[in-house]
Amino acid sequence: MFHEIGSDELASPAMRRRKGTIDYLIGVLKELGPSTLDDIRKRFVANRLPANIGGAVEHVTHSAIMLAYLQARQLQRLATEAMLLWTERVLTEENVGGAARSIPKACDRQFRPDC
Repeated sequence: MFHEIGSDELASPAMRRRKGTIDYLIGVLKELGPSTLDDIRKRFVANRLPANIGGAVEHVTHSAIMLAYLQARQLQRLATEAMLLWTERVLTEENVGGAARSIPKACDRQFRPDC
């Protein structure tokens, strides 16, 4: 549906961009053949245009760039989640005796003998 509409001369820029994305995906899938999701994501990051592009190169190129950005954002989210999970585990880590690790108060003589 979007592919046909994007081919029309009177198509809006958004419809042409959608057609470019579909053309890019078709070209990538034709080159890769049967692939895993990770293979497709790696190809998006590589940001290489397929050899046989079925549509306007300008729109296909823009879609390839946007899909590479998408993968970068996904990687940032994954890294942030990993960091937050690690921080949560460190803060809630239990001692050998089974009690939760205490968090020092603002004025604890063990850490600040001058209070």
